[in-house]
Amino acid sequence: MGAVISRVELRSIAQRYGFRVNDEVITINGQLLRDIIDYHFLTAEHKLEINFVRDGMPYSTVIHKDESDTLGLDFKDEIFDEINTCRNKCIFCFVDQLPADMRSSLFIKDDDYRLSFLHGNYITLTNISENDLRRITAQRLSPLYVSVHATDPEVREQMMGSSNSGAILKYLEKLKTHNIQCHAQVVVVPGVNDGKVLKKTLQDLYNLHPTVKTVAVVPVGLTRYHKCKNEKTDKKGQIVEGSDACTACGSCKKGHEIALRERVRLMRPSEAQQIFEMVTKFQAKAQKFFKYAFFYLSDEFYLIMNKELPRHTHYGFFEQIGNGVGLARKMITDFNRRRRYFPNSLDEKRNVWIITGVLGEKVIKPLVAEFAKIKKLKTRLMTVKNDFFGHEVTVTGLLTGQDIKKNIEAQLKKSVKPDVVIFPDVLLHEGKFLDDVTPEQIAEELDINITAVETSAIGMIEMTLGITRKNVPEELEGEDGPEVIYADEMDEDEDYQDEMEEYDEEEENDDDDIAEDDGEPETHLPDKDIEITAKI
Repeated sequence: MGAVISRVELRSIAQRYGFRVNDEVITINGQLLRDIIDYHFLTAEHKLEINFVRDGMPYSTVIHKDESDTLGLDFKDEIFDEINTCRNKCIFCFVDQLPADMRSSLFIKDDDYRLSFLHGNYITLTNISENDLRRITAQRLSPLYVSVHATDPEVREQMMGSSNSGAILKYLEKLKTHNIQCHAQVVVVPGVNDGKVLKKTLQDLYNLHPTVKTVAVVPVGLTRYHKCKNEKTDKKGQIVEGSDACTACGSCKKGHEIALRERVRLMRPSEAQQIFEMVTKFQAKAQKFFKYAFFYLSDEFYLIMNKELPRHTHYGFFEQIGNGVGLARKMITDFNRRRRYFPNSLDEKRNVWIITGVLGEKVIKPLVAEFAKIKKLKTRLMTVKNDFFGHEVTVTGLLTGQDIKKNIEAQLKKSVKPDVVIFPDVLLHEGKFLDDVTPEQIAEELDINITAVETSAIGMIEMTLGITRKNVPEELEGEDGPEVIYADEMDEDEDYQDEMEEYDEEEENDDDDIAEDDGEPETHLPDKDIEITAKI
């Protein structure tokens, strides 16, 4: 166990003391390094005694520094010991829905509280020990991200295939005792944890505010590799027509009861509507007492029901954006704030193809239409259906290289080759698409320029217009690049910023101050909405 150095910052303390790439740091002040959290925690001291290994030989050095100074080291991994893996057998586990021949790293089921704290990975709390809890408390690893799904013990145990997973409320109460906050998610499986079960879950999580900061409600996702054990298949593995068992995309044809795992299916629009109505009522209650929505539906709900997305301020600080909550609205808002500064014409002709998924098309299509107003710029939105995982998988993030290549290849037969094909970088994992195809392979085989862009409005705009933040006018630059406001939103956006600053000041003055209103807890978050001009 050790931290292998990947980079030594120039003119840093570490360089001055002779550290090199591939040195393996073992202990700091006598304590083993388990992860990057330990490293930052331990290197905050004035005096550091560091034991490390170089080329198999042990070394030791003592460093004196100001407590605020950093050493200037990067490491190959963030977890230096073994990742805590999940021992649950969830009925909708995505890893279990992958074909067997994919690369081994995709089959790692992490349930590690450290990755939850560092990156917002969701954990179940069923694989956490008392030692883990003591460390979370001691190092204030907050907030965490927790997959709840159901607070009903029996339902949660059935969903997670684990006899010790039913005590989720007990674990959340422990976090509450130690003032550790969390963001929760509920993946809704029709007929399993919806209806009364969902209502109880939302109420229980509401009662745990402010330990639970937000709750994301997400529809279950299934790939074509999610197969029912009772399905009848032919020699080629195809489902036989008239099979009685449930399929991945529908319902049981004869309505008979079968095992829980076998009746997992996708959500119908009517069921999505019922959940939408239930969550909306809980949002109104939370808005009254907490002054923010607290419960958030993922973008998929609005898109599959063809409902208008909530306003930008509905999502607060977008704390669940990694869970597909508010990503579409943020894309639209950020695009609107920049389109005022689009040029009337490019200096040279430019042809750009933009890759998206079926759901993404609903968000991206009206935005890409704005590019048509720019002279010498030609854009094509390429909506790619997911043949690899099945057409029921409509999110952009699960598109594969082979499906993208197939669509580009077909389009090249009837269109002029583009200057560049762009796709969101969320599609890449370790530099590869999920099916191990790389952008470089597609580029070489089709003789095209294909490149990943930041999964944001900024990334799409910059590459489409052929600009970078380096050549943005100085007066428009900000910490994260051009932060310009669309004219119709300017006044309201300034009001929104004032409210955010007020909230930050209140939080600094008294983090623990919670007002009371009719016996309900209350916090202070901005609830003013900004009108967005682009709608779905």
